Amino acid sequence: CFPLLQELDFGYPSGCKNYNSYVDGVEALSLALIKLRKVNLSLFPINDQSLFHLFNNCKYLEEVILFKCDEITNEGFAFALRIELSCFALVEDLR
Repeated sequence: CFPLLQELDFGYPSGCKNYNSYVDGVEALSLALIKLRKVNLSLFPINDQSLFHLFNNCKYLEEVILFKCDEITNEGFAFALRIELSCFALVEDLR
């Protein structure tokens, strides 16, 4: 892996079919990428548990972009908003 990686863009993936693999993958990545500062997870199948792991394991995280992450609940967003980041972009589908 790349433990010194600081930026990761998983935004707008295509063909997301095995949801559980992605959830477990976020936890594994958050444990491996300890220097991560910026991450884009727009339209990525992430849930509250994955978000919790990301914020708790990536101590240097400064910027998170979440656009249309439908599996994150209000409780998950509330938790994320309590974390001090220089940039937290959250856009929900306003249809």
